[in-house]
Amino acid sequence: MILKRIAKYSYLSYMIIIFPIIILLIVMTFGLFYYENKNNFIKNSTDSLIGMQKAFDVVVSDMNLNATEMLDSADFSTSKITTKYGSFLGISRRLSSYVSYSKMINNVFYINNDLKTVYTLGKPYTYEDFYLFNDGYNITKDTYAQFFLKNILRFWIPAQNAGANGEQVLTYVVTYNGEHNYPSNALVVHIGTEKLDELFDGFLPNSQAEMLVLDNNNSILYSTLGELSQDIQKSLISINTDSLEPKYMDYNKKQYLVLTKPSTETPITYALIIPTAVMLKSMNASILFFAILMVVVALISIFVIAALLKASRKNRAAMLEQIALKLVQSNYGNQQALQDDIRTAGLERLGPHFQVATAMLTAKYPIQNQLIIYQEISRLIEKELPIHPQSKVLTCSSDDLIYVVFSGQKDIFASLIDALCEMKPKIESLFQVFLSIGVGSASTIDNIGTSAEQARIANKYRFVKGENAIIYFENINKQNSSKLIYPSETIELFYNVILQREEEKINLVLTTLIEHISRNNSLFFGTCLAYDIVNTSLKAMRELNYSLSNFKNTDIYNRDGFKSIDDVKNVLNLLIEEIIATFSSEGYEQDEVPESSKHSLLINQMKKHIEENCIKSDFSINSLADNYKMSISNLSHYFKKQTGENVSDFVLKLRVDRAKFLLRTTKLTLQKISQECGYVHISTFLRQFRQSEKMTPSNYRSSFGVKEAAHKTLSQFEDS
Repeated sequence: MILKRIAKYSYLSYMIIIFPIIILLIVMTFGLFYYENKNNFIKNSTDSLIGMQKAFDVVVSDMNLNATEMLDSADFSTSKITTKYGSFLGISRRLSSYVSYSKMINNVFYINNDLKTVYTLGKPYTYEDFYLFNDGYNITKDTYAQFFLKNILRFWIPAQNAGANGEQVLTYVVTYNGEHNYPSNALVVHIGTEKLDELFDGFLPNSQAEMLVLDNNNSILYSTLGELSQDIQKSLISINTDSLEPKYMDYNKKQYLVLTKPSTETPITYALIIPTAVMLKSMNASILFFAILMVVVALISIFVIAALLKASRKNRAAMLEQIALKLVQSNYGNQQALQDDIRTAGLERLGPHFQVATAMLTAKYPIQNQLIIYQEISRLIEKELPIHPQSKVLTCSSDDLIYVVFSGQKDIFASLIDALCEMKPKIESLFQVFLSIGVGSASTIDNIGTSAEQARIANKYRFVKGENAIIYFENINKQNSSKLIYPSETIELFYNVILQREEEKINLVLTTLIEHISRNNSLFFGTCLAYDIVNTSLKAMRELNYSLSNFKNTDIYNRDGFKSIDDVKNVLNLLIEEIIATFSSEGYEQDEVPESSKHSLLINQMKKHIEENCIKSDFSINSLADNYKMSISNLSHYFKKQTGENVSDFVLKLRVDRAKFLLRTTKLTLQKISQECGYVHISTFLRQFRQSEKMTPSNYRSSFGVKEAAHKTLSQFEDS
């Protein structure tokens, strides 16, 4: 059952298929993105470490070369020092030259254990004297040989305040056996930590990274920051420093990335320690870019899905509308052809019985996009009619009618039609129209065209109860109803000849209508037509500035009903006499038209011209004046005299009324509405609307809660 429903609604299939794929792609892309950024970070950090290792190994290599050269030279041998006077000067000169040559060396001194003497840049000292001036190593005069002359060729002493001026230095010791089997001489080199900081700072990948120099036991000899050095000493001991592979250690509830690289010149290891939080932080910009990219991808995906959903909905709605149209046009020869189309549209079944209702609209204001209004009303009807498990409602619009097709069990049609009738006031209020409903008889698919025709015929009898009547075909005379042809064009002609005061034509047209009633011999039809004729004549006479007080027999316009066909014809004959008598009482020849009537006709023509053209962007008072061969001032004065209002105010009222109608009934933007109402500039529309209604168009749209709610319902249906 679930699979069937998924297959039925293709948009659900799109979402079920596409959405998980999008999520999977986002997760995979994020994983690859994170992995790639992490590897790049580690690679850049490794390159930084290798750069530091190479830079300091160059310094160490230079120290090894100079130390070996000096310790092997005759100037530093015990025999020459003891036999040649002034040999100290040669040692001092060599040491001073080395310090001045190297940018990294702060100080250097030579220890000769045979003579228990320390040779500095300035002068020689005995162990006891040198101890008095240089105790930074916290050793005594008796432990000098033990401290510096270890049985190790080269070793390091951790950075400490052991410099000549108390500065912090890293000490490098190179021993020399000479003529003994154990170290008897040593060259001690001081490397200033400030110079090391300058050397390594250029390679550190970020401000929180720390560079360490470790000895063979992973003890810290030097660090750039000094913040973690002693605290993480124990954690470093367990780390394998022989490989460049990234390692991780935990300390103080934080995780650190550790990269190590052994020196190629001396038994030390370089270590680069970076908090993993810094690694993630360094990726924030990339993650932000990725997040923006993913949002864009998600929005595009949502847009694609929404487009697919909308296309699917529109396609399904169009298919259902086409099915309804084919039904009312009797284009289905059998039930099977209908069911094939129904399954294609995603429905399970229609029938076995059908009943058709038609809705006819009369707009209170001029409507440009009449088709859109018809379609929106059709969808609103289909959306809001109560859902019944044994019924289905389809709608379509054609020939200025909205067709509502009820399908299902015959016994539930009455309740659905009642619900449709209950919707009338809401539709009329929302769309500013008068609505009449004609209802045909229930039938099977073979006779559904007959039901549609009956509904159309029923709607032609709306004049019995007025423009907003509800007419059931079964209440019409069944013998003659199918043969009746409503003379709409003749009634329109009757209206025009009254306006032109052509008495002979008035008599001729009205006589033709009376004969039409006699031919059909239907009291119901005659009653409908009589009301229509009387209302039409009253409308025309009012446009000629006549009122009921001008008529001698006002009973014609106040009839509640007719007793027979003859009664109908008598009333219409009296109507002919009344109209002609009213014209004759004015005292003019047939071909003459009173001046007042001429003015009335001209003003009516002007108003009609304005109503039809004021919503066009090229309409203006100037073009109106040109159309009637008048100057703007003369036109304005004439219109004001005849109507009591300025022509500009009349145009403004029509445009604002049109705008209010569109604001209530459509989702058009304010820019589009201003264009639909004849405005070239939206600023002019906003200003004039605010002056007329004391509120902005947006506030006006939001102020109509009921209409807005109904409009939202319509919008939701359109998207569903």
